[in-house]
Amino acid sequence: MKIYTKYIFKNLFAPTFFITVSLTCVVWLSQSLRFVDFIINQGLPLTTFLYFITLLLPSLLWMVLPVALFCTTIYIYNKLLYESELLVLKASGISRLGIAKPLIILAFLVTIISYSISLYFLPVSYREFKDLQFYLQDNYASLLLQEGVFNTPAKGLAVYIKERQSDGTLIGILVHDNRNPEKPQTVMAEKGLITDGPEGVRFVMNNASRQQIDRQSGEVNILYFDSYPMDISFYTDKNLTRLKKKDELFLHELLYPRSDISDKERKKLLAEAHERLSWPLYNFALPLLVLSFLLTGDFNRRGQARQIVAAITISILLVIINIGIKNIAAGGSQFGIIMMYAMPLSVIITSLYILATNTRFSLFEKGKKEMAT
Repeated sequence: MKIYTKYIFKNLFAPTFFITVSLTCVVWLSQSLRFVDFIINQGLPLTTFLYFITLLLPSLLWMVLPVALFCTTIYIYNKLLYESELLVLKASGISRLGIAKPLIILAFLVTIISYSISLYFLPVSYREFKDLQFYLQDNYASLLLQEGVFNTPAKGLAVYIKERQSDGTLIGILVHDNRNPEKPQTVMAEKGLITDGPEGVRFVMNNASRQQIDRQSGEVNILYFDSYPMDISFYTDKNLTRLKKKDELFLHELLYPRSDISDKERKKLLAEAHERLSWPLYNFALPLLVLSFLLTGDFNRRGQARQIVAAITISILLVIINIGIKNIAAGGSQFGIIMMYAMPLSVIITSLYILATNTRFSLFEKGKKEMAT
């Protein structure tokens, strides 16, 4: 590796690491705030909480890496331009592609990391995250029921609690159970307690009334109880039987899903598989797009604002269009799947062509004429 390549690579590496960590931490902390209440007010162990939110990191890192490398490219290459270091390299006969080589090497390394997350660490961590979430719902069921809001711990089950006392007693309880659509029931109780016994998690309510509607006959049955136990077990000890989310599945499970899922869900899984394969390509596409703008214009002591704004604008549009294309692909469109790869690859090829030749954008020529006048 030549001296100037090492120099630029070192300049790129540290900011990439710093920006990646910073962006990941910001997003991670914003996601973690949803679970802080479990520690402060509801007694979830700190170690369990930290492990729980740490499992979110791979998915966040996977999304952040191309953005971090994009920001680093703008910062470092604009700095090298402003300090005339790139002008010296150009005067020494170094081509644009030679100047871009350190970035290409770094992008290659980041892409390897991104694919390792995409193909292995993302599904492993998210699967563990969901398993732990279900475990907490079983073993900390009372903690997951927040005061003053309607909680939905399971599909078809809504629970409202007015107040929680220090000993775990729940005051002012309303439970609507629609898990059996033919016979929905509503239970109101003065107080209650969630217990875990041999028969599973149960909501034992005192001074309770139960209203049940028979959909076929239209009859409403109202019963009163001194003590009424309700089964609210929404976590089973056979955790593997639950239907896994798309983020929990490995690539081969997305491409060749189970035969018992619907065609609509199959298309969504296929789109997810292709996003896992196509998004890491933006580790090349976005930084090279920046360089194709920064290195093709004339040096300007006032800064490269015009080129930077153009690169940022186009990059934002690319990401937005990519999101739209994924939604199209999730509907079963083969065109959408092709475009998920065509977009980043076309940007990469076009940018490399511009850097390898003396191609210039009319944007820069226009800017030069405006400055001359």
